[in-house]
Amino acid sequence: MVTDASIPAPVPVFFEDLKRLPPGRHSIAVEEVARQQRVRLMGAMLDAVGEQGYIATSVADVLVRAGVSRRTFYEHFTDKEDRYLQAYDHVARVLTDAVQDVLRGHEHWQDAVRAGLDLFLRTVAENPRIARAALIEILAVGPEGVRRREASRRRTPAGPTARTSTSIARDTAGFSATVRRKRSSPARIASCQRRWPCRTSATASVRIPATWS
Repeated sequence: MVTDASIPAPVPVFFEDLKRLPPGRHSIAVEEVARQQRVRLMGAMLDAVGEQGYIATSVADVLVRAGVSRRTFYEHFTDKEDRYLQAYDHVARVLTDAVQDVLRGHEHWQDAVRAGLDLFLRTVAENPRIARAALIEILAVGPEGVRRREASRRRTPAGPTARTSTSIARDTAGFSATVRRKRSSPARIASCQRRWPCRTSATASVRIPATWS
């Protein structure tokens, strides 16, 4: 389904605005109680981390924000790192799904990229604490945090990928200039490698749009 590019996609909601459960007996199912407790704990975790950083955040900080007991916390999570990483995975999944939906709504890849970036930036602007907790503080967790971040970055749109790739290939078919490393002067190669350090093969090429040349 192609959407109206002039209408921005709504910013995703990461956590429901749940109130504390009433004390004592109530009619809420046990499964729903557990779900709401998990949601409040994950939201409280990222809120705390977004405000004061992962290292400075304690279990006690999250319990106060979530309004649950320490016993309830350990019924759902093994420790602070487990709680944070599950919250991170949840945010990454929600945001990725939202961007995928935006990409599927556009026929041309340029519009899709523009709309996806617009949604991402608006989401960051409207959720500053979650943004800090997910984009920056994940590195403070250590090796497992880095692994989770790389795993979330490797997630790619399942539906629009083939169409977008075909569209890019079609639109760039007129690329006219091919710069080959083996044809470049040593001085130019050294200059490029200083500015953009990377590994390239002797026959690696970069295709440049005709409008850029």
